[in-house]
Amino acid sequence: MAKKKDTEKLSWDLKYRPKTLDEVIGQDTIINGIKSAVEAKSLKHTLIMAGQRGCGKTTTARIVAGLVGAKGHDVDEIDAASSSGVDRVRSLIDQSNLTPLESKSKVFILDECHMLSKAASNALLKSLEEPSKNVYWILCTTEIGKIIPTILSRAVNYNFQKVGAPTLKVHVKNIAEKEGFNPSDEILDLVVLKSCGIVRDAVKNIENICSSGYLEDINEATKFLAGADEVFINSIVDAVLNRNIFHIIDSASIISVNNYNYASILDGVRDKIRQLFLFKMRSGEATNDDVQSYYKFIENMVRLNELVDLAADVIPVYEAGLIKMCYE
Repeated sequence: MAKKKDTEKLSWDLKYRPKTLDEVIGQDTIINGIKSAVEAKSLKHTLIMAGQRGCGKTTTARIVAGLVGAKGHDVDEIDAASSSGVDRVRSLIDQSNLTPLESKSKVFILDECHMLSKAASNALLKSLEEPSKNVYWILCTTEIGKIIPTILSRAVNYNFQKVGAPTLKVHVKNIAEKEGFNPSDEILDLVVLKSCGIVRDAVKNIENICSSGYLEDINEATKFLAGADEVFINSIVDAVLNRNIFHIIDSASIISVNNYNYASILDGVRDKIRQLFLFKMRSGEATNDDVQSYYKFIENMVRLNELVDLAADVIPVYEAGLIKMCYE
């Protein structure tokens, strides 16, 4: 079995991130629409890219930036989850009024734009109503329902879908083969099944399997991607609900020692808390505080999953994310 090159430092999801529209998989309607608009020079100046995490929204936004002639310092990517205030948006609007530094256009990509405050959204709206001819705003979101209607009405909405199993299977097979591996159909089917249509998860899963030593053993590969058992997941849930910071820290060590998949662990924690919340709702025991807490928990969990995906050192990100949830 071939080994991953020692000189390769980029994770596969970053190494094989699409650089052109033709490399974006499973979003043919969106890609064809963008291509047609760019070729006809009719691309709108405000675009919304909505849908599941890990399906290509931000990647496509970066590609579009290049297609409209923006590069380098003229492409500004902002994480609205951490820059949600009105002052930050006003600063961006001021920047949009300046002449591009090295390109013919300026592009502002607002990731997780549904996290913008109401004041920030209203400030942005004024700029979207009268866009400059060389300025484009691309708003990326996993929760389009939280974007104010007046912004939605001024934008073209591209709704990214989960990618079908056949397309995803071919994609991860091609990547594995480029890296010198030859996964069986059983392994590929397992990877696709566990990825639930999310491209980023599929690429991470095939990389993890290829580097784990379980490529030839479907049973061990299944256990590896399944992650920890239910008892361990429940212990983390209890730690979050009871503010047991020491167990959260201990759980990070257990995950690392057992080579569990952090994303799978977090998905398990999310599902358990969701089950608890739904039980309260159905029994009529849920209070307004419970609803608000659950809403905040889901927001934090979405953000934590994204940070874990990007982190070079996952442990402190995992610990800090769950500890933060203990006090919110």
